[in-house]
Amino acid sequence: MSKFQRIFKNLREQKNMTQEELAKALGVSKSTIGMYERGDREPNFEKLEVIADYFNVNMSDLIDSKNTASEMLPASKIGVRSHTVAERLNEVMTIRGLKQADVLNLAKPYCEKYKIKLSKNGLSQYVSGKVEPRQRKIAILGMALSVSELWLMGYDVPMEKTYDYSSIVSNSGADEINQIFASLSPDNRAKLVELGHLYLTAQYNTEEKK
Repeated sequence: MSKFQRIFKNLREQKNMTQEELAKALGVSKSTIGMYERGDREPNFEKLEVIADYFNVNMSDLIDSKNTASEMLPASKIGVRSHTVAERLNEVMTIRGLKQADVLNLAKPYCEKYKIKLSKNGLSQYVSGKVEPRQRKIAILGMALSVSELWLMGYDVPMEKTYDYSSIVSNSGADEINQIFASLSPDNRAKLVELGHLYLTAQYNTEEKK
């Protein structure tokens, strides 16, 4: 039994939901839920993100991650994550005298442009630290607040945004990425997610040296 298969079923049972009820909530068929729980199918990246958002868990919690990217690359290449997203959100809001309503207003045009939802309740959970936002939400918040996404993620980098992260949430190449992701084993999916974060850090370091 894969880690995803086991955890997915446990999450559904914890919510006391039937497969049919969860299928409606996630926008898939009941048979798809059954295949997930039997291990006959694994969700692609996009659907995995939907599942993680619905259950308020991190994607990495749903898939195997025995060999993390930090074990494959030197620590000097990945930087140091010394703060949580919640701490960084509170810091920038305090510095700029912003309330959560202000952040939502700043984020609204980006949410509309990239068709990403950011609710009042969702932002409140991010600010309180109860839930860690997914990568696309972090990108939206970074653009809205004009801060570096890596800084917002808690890495020891300058707060100021030094290059455009908007491509992160664009649909360019999304279909191909989803196809590749769906073909990978759960363990390799975890590695790919971890590597994505490392590439962002490496890209930042490269831009800084120019």
